[in-house]
Parts: sequence; structure tokens; C-alpha cells
Amino acid sequence: MDRDYIEREIKAIADIAADDESAHSREDRLRAWFIWSLSQRTDEIGELAKLILTTDKIDFARWCA
Repeated sequence: MDRDYIEREIKAIADIAADDESAHSREDRLRAWFIWSLSQRTDEIGELAKLILTTDKIDFARWCA
């Protein structure tokens, strides 16, 4: 992940903004990928990201696109 990739993803989301479901789904993927990438760090930020990712194991209905 680098700045160019993120900027391209943001532009792609903006380009499909008229399709709420697709834009929301792509935005969710970008944010999840970013948190995952932070979780690969070995510092406190990495530990916090790992902690955030544990919500994936909580069983509830996720309303998503």
C-alpha cells in the first residue's frame, strides 16, 4: 500500500458514488485492508489494529453492501 494506491482507490470510489452499494462495498474493503496492513506492524499501532480486527469474530448480522 502506498499513497498512489490509496488515491486511486479513493478516485475509484468517487467514480462509482452514484451506485451506493458498490461505493460502500469498495470503501469498506479499502478501510479493512488499511487496518489489516497496520496490524502487520510490531509497534503499539500494530497491536491496536490487531485488537480492532478481533471484532470479526463477534457473531452479529452485519448490514453491508
